[in-house]
Amino acid sequence: YSSDGLTWTKQNNNAPSDSDTTSTDGRIPRGTSNTADDAAAYVPVVLLDGSTYKMWYGTSDGSKVRIAYATSSDALNWTKYDNSVYNVSSGDGYAEKIISATDLSGYDYITAWVYANNTGNIVTLGFGENTSNEHYQSFHVDTINTWQKVYWDITAIPKEERDQVRLIRVTSESNANTVIFDNIAAEKFLNNPDGSTITSSPNEYIQYRAIMTTTQPTNPPKLYNVQLDWNNGYKVEQTDGNTVKLYNFTGESQDLRLDVIVFGADLAEYYTVNDQSIEAGDLVAMTGELDDYSVPILRKSNKADDPQLIGAISTKAGQTLGIEADDRRLLGLAGRIPVKVASDSAAIQVGDSITSSAVPGLAKKAEAGEMTIGKALENWIPDSDKSTVLMLISDARPLQTGYPITKLSQMKMVSVGSLNQTVKNFTDVKYAIQIDGNELVDQTSAFSQAMIANLQSGFIDAQEITTKYLSTNILQVNEKIVSPVIETTDLIASGTAKLNIAEVNTIKPQPNTDLTVDLSNLNDTSKVSSGAGELAKLVIKGFEGKSVATFDSYGNASFSGTLTAENITAQNATISGNLIAEEASISGKLTAKEIEAENIRFMEEQLNQNASASSTLADNYSSLSTNVNDIQKLLADIKNQPLPDVDYYQNNIGEDLNTNSQSTGSGDLNQFSNLIVSEDTNLYNLSVSNNFTAGNVMIEGNTIIGLSSELRLTALSSINFFDGAVAIAKDGTITTIGTLIAQGGVKTNEISALNQGEDININLGENNQLETSNDNPNSKLKIQNVLGEEVASIDASGSAEFNNLAINSLTINNVSTNSAVIAASDNFDRNGLYAPALETKAEVAGIGLIPQNQQEIIVYNDKVKTGSLIYITPTDDLAGSQMTVVKKESCETAAYSCRPYFKVAVSQTVPKDTKFNWLIIN
Repeated sequence: YSSDGLTWTKQNNNAPSDSDTTSTDGRIPRGTSNTADDAAAYVPVVLLDGSTYKMWYGTSDGSKVRIAYATSSDALNWTKYDNSVYNVSSGDGYAEKIISATDLSGYDYITAWVYANNTGNIVTLGFGENTSNEHYQSFHVDTINTWQKVYWDITAIPKEERDQVRLIRVTSESNANTVIFDNIAAEKFLNNPDGSTITSSPNEYIQYRAIMTTTQPTNPPKLYNVQLDWNNGYKVEQTDGNTVKLYNFTGESQDLRLDVIVFGADLAEYYTVNDQSIEAGDLVAMTGELDDYSVPILRKSNKADDPQLIGAISTKAGQTLGIEADDRRLLGLAGRIPVKVASDSAAIQVGDSITSSAVPGLAKKAEAGEMTIGKALENWIPDSDKSTVLMLISDARPLQTGYPITKLSQMKMVSVGSLNQTVKNFTDVKYAIQIDGNELVDQTSAFSQAMIANLQSGFIDAQEITTKYLSTNILQVNEKIVSPVIETTDLIASGTAKLNIAEVNTIKPQPNTDLTVDLSNLNDTSKVSSGAGELAKLVIKGFEGKSVATFDSYGNASFSGTLTAENITAQNATISGNLIAEEASISGKLTAKEIEAENIRFMEEQLNQNASASSTLADNYSSLSTNVNDIQKLLADIKNQPLPDVDYYQNNIGEDLNTNSQSTGSGDLNQFSNLIVSEDTNLYNLSVSNNFTAGNVMIEGNTIIGLSSELRLTALSSINFFDGAVAIAKDGTITTIGTLIAQGGVKTNEISALNQGEDININLGENNQLETSNDNPNSKLKIQNVLGEEVASIDASGSAEFNNLAINSLTINNVSTNSAVIAASDNFDRNGLYAPALETKAEVAGIGLIPQNQQEIIVYNDKVKTGSLIYITPTDDLAGSQMTVVKKESCETAAYSCRPYFKVAVSQTVPKDTKFNWLIIN
């Protein structure tokens, strides 16, 4: 601000916080979410009305531009009017607005301007004091994409039900419908200048009101000249198209008010013009320039079929938009207006289209292909006194045809030539359009650009055609088709098909024919006949592009891997390496130097183990037999010896025993050849140099042998081996600090950790590759049933297989969160797939999303395999759409650079980012 216009003081110019109510320092903030100015507020216009500053400013919510309003008493602190935006999303959906209590008891009508893309009873207004549908009225839209004013007579609604209106509702009655409302207002009729309702005595009340409606849109009522006579002296008369008179013949002074809209049959907006002579009825065109307020500048049309033609100037519009100025004129937007006609125009009949003539600002009858701005509502002939014709305004567009065809069923495509699969030159075939089986259309049109929702054509001659989808019964190309990808259900080539790489699931012959792979070189047979050069081969490549099988033109075949066949018949077979077969049957004689088979190796191992065990048992049996024989002989000798006579016993304590003995010379030990004790004996230390037998137990060397069927070892608490390395407790618990090896297996009902809370480790060996292959399989923990069949397993890489799995809960640690979406164009550059995509590396689960206005998303993931099961669950509302996994690519058999992925799609485009959960199970 400034006090002298020279020295200025700047206010705070920092961007204010978003607000829907007030602002300071002369700033207008952006609104909050779901308001008209939540994206931008700009280009303000301020007027001082008394002591109140009034501001109109432009707004944007990111998709639509609107005008908003704010007021201020000091031009610094502004109060914004409500800019909320309410959307109706579906049939029977509605937008509702809560307003401050408003008294409509003194009003007669609610009016509104409506613009819709469908016709019929498709919109409903409602209001109420407690709910927004206490009172409602449906309206009929007569013409699509045309502004129409609607009226609702509310005088029949009790005043006490409309004196505190707090809610307003707008309802869409159609699913596929876009409706725009503007200037919703409450109006009064027959009021005094101060706004009060005219009062009169009974039977002395006049009201000039005409309300007409119909349920037949094709036959709307029309109001022409109106004349009202009142028997006590009042009279209203419309004398011509521009004059309405009110008479008072009562002989008394009366306060009457006559509200009349003269014409008022169109909607118009003020536009700047570059020629002050432009007036009502002139045709105008665009200059491509804007004035200082960003309003387009118009000029008079200056040529026949002016390509920049936009419309005509209104006489007196019933509803105006924009701001009036000396250099601005009202451009008709909708409704009917009179336009000036050039004297050299062809005769105009009702329904003819109107365009610009060679005379500046004047109109003429439009021909096919010319730019038209409306249709004539009345006839006009040259050399008549009339200089104008009444026109119904429409959008400026080329006139397509002179045939009033509204349904495709009225037209038929007929062929002048003949077309079949053998035609080589399509230009020899001609087509024509026939109307109702009779007249042929001969109109010609030219366009620089055109957008057609549905196109039917007999013959199209184009230099280039770019399309997302192409569907045809027969596609004939004289030279070649160039495309990075061709997807088709059936591909038939009657001649030769040359493919660098072909990816197929199944190759099968045509019905009743052979499938032939021709390896002959038809272009050069000299190499084969002369024996020079290599023969053509059919090569099958596998992992890392290495050849795994070849077939040459002489019938020789080579396999680098395993050949599996149900039956093999060969006249002569020479196998230099190994022959492996799941089953083999030989009806004759099999002669082989050596045969290796898993069953034979197993039998050899069993035989070797049995032979070794038999040898050991034989040795043990031989030793036991010898020992038993010796024991039996010793027992027999003892039995046969006579008992000693105790009378001969002598007390030789302290003396040397010398009967059949030899003294050691020390007096401490005597040696006996035989010693028999018939009663108890006590020995302090006993050393036996050979065998020791006690009852049915014999000790020989380092071997303890039970001579009966059972050998029992017992102790009061435990039996200890190897200084505690192995201990057997009295209750049967076996404790070992080393490794327990059970080659025959372990049978138990329970396995638990040594200490509570500790882990149990099962070591499956050192071969813990991330993935299992046939050449390098991982060790497995297998679970088998009584038939020896594997029903579950876990290998060293952590992969598990179960015939059936039932769980109460599942927690997945390796979960992918949202990553940035790769645009379709970037994905095509990187991976050759034109669709948006997500990178998820090797996670088995995660969160994905389909971007706004898209129908599909590609999820790249290294865990995708041929047998993968992929589950998806939408977490956002799909509004009736269906979400499915439409494609899965594992790249396991791909011979080119390939990334595993799966594709998720919905049946219709989503209006916002739509999230879903995904899970991969292999």
